[in-house]
Formats: sequence, C-alpha cells, structure tokens
Amino acid sequence: GDETAIEPAVITVRQKPAIKIEDNHAGDSIALVVIYERLNCWNDSWDTSDNMQHWNGVTLWEAADEEIVKGEVPKEAIGRVRAVKYSFLNTKETIPAEIRHLKYLESLSISSNVNTMLLNIELGSEICELEYLKYLTLFSYGIVSLPDDFVKLGKSLVALDLSANNFTEIPAMLT
Repeated sequence: GDETAIEPAVITVRQKPAIKIEDNHAGDSIALVVIYERLNCWNDSWDTSDNMQHWNGVTLWEAADEEIVKGEVPKEAIGRVRAVKYSFLNTKETIPAEIRHLKYLESLSISSNVNTMLLNIELGSEICELEYLKYLTLFSYGIVSLPDDFVKLGKSLVALDLSANNFTEIPAMLT
C-alpha cells in the first residue's frame, strides 16, 4: 500500500474585539441589535440599513416630547431610544447586559420566551441602572427571582408587568 504520513495542521484564529458601544444614537442601535440577537428573537427583524426610527417596536425621543420640554429627561435624549419591544424569543439567560447602554429607555417590553415553564431565570441587575425606565413588561420570560437592587426601579417605575413567569411567591420587594 501507499502509506503517507499526515502532518497535523496548525490553525491560527484571530478575532477582532467587538464594536464598542458608545453613549450616542449609533450606540443605541448597536445595543438594540445585540440584545435582539442574544435573546434569539425571531419576529420583526429590523432592516439595519434603515434609520432606527423606522424599526418596528422602537420609539425614539423627540424634541417635542413632554418629558423633554419639561426637563424631566435631558435634551441629550433626543434621537435616542425611548421604547423597545422584543417578543418571541428563545433564551435561558437574563436580559443581555447591553440593555444598560439604552440610557434613556422609558419603556421596555420583552415577552413570549419559549418553554417558559421549564426555565429558572434569575433576572440580572443591569436593568436596574436605567434611571428613566417607567414601564417594564417581562411577560412569560421564565423569571424565578429578581436582583436585590431591583428596588432602585421603584423611584421611576409607573407600571410593572411580570405576569406568566415562574415565581413561587411574590418577591418581598414588590409588596
């Protein structure tokens, strides 16, 4: 037979660091897309070549918004993400850490995770850094516990929906 020695191959893989998410409009769009990907969403994919103001389920702050006119939200928020909705997802993880980059977020809705009844997700504390968050919906996500600093949101939240999750009892901080 024809016996040939096979030499082991050496492969070098180089990966550039991820794009830095900056504190601006472009950073918001990167954060939105990263969160979408990490949640494994499968509805309403966005055309990232289009302006973010046209993305389904995304609302941006405008100069005429009452909260900006009254000075409750700084003028720097104009053009930044005000509200976002993610639905139909497949994750076993908490909300991606990139949520903290959506600095002026007022409304967040994440709903309809697959196999919710089989999940035991402990919500991370990144969401607690969102000082302008007023409306939070985490519906059918698979959450079993909230972070201790979730109480920080008590200063700003107006509406909270944690229905269809896997709590064994109402977390004490909510009572």
